[in-house]
Order: sequence, then structure tokens, then C-alpha cells
Amino acid sequence: MGRLLSEPSFWIVSGIFISMGITIPFYSVAKYLKIALNDEIFHALNSIGSLAYGIMHLFFIKAYICSQTQTKLL
Repeated sequence: MGRLLSEPSFWIVSGIFISMGITIPFYSVAKYLKIALNDEIFHALNSIGSLAYGIMHLFFIKAYICSQTQTKLL
């Protein structure tokens, strides 16, 4: 497990998977939620997309750090 956590590709794939796993379900029902909820709640929930993309980019940063440490070890 320790070797997997040091692989940049693991962090990239995990970041994309988690981000899309959060955003796709929300955006697939966004039209319904816009009608069913008031605007304040809908806009608060809409920030989930931004949060998910932020998490994805944090995972990309982790992948970059892992690639830099692998380069130093070689």
C-alpha cells in the first residue's frame, strides 16, 4: 500500500474519480433541484462543484509532489 501512495498516477486517477463522483450526480439532477429548492439553498449546493474541482486539483498537486520525490530518488 505504501508504494501505491507514492505513485503520481494513483493520485491523478483518484482525483478525477472523486471529483466526477461528486459532481456528476449533482449536475444530473440540477434542473430538478433548481425548481424544487429555493435559490439560496440551490446556490449553496451549487458550490459543491467548485469544492470537488478544488479537491481534484489538490490531488494533482500531491501527484506533482510524488513525481518530484521520485525524480530525486533516481
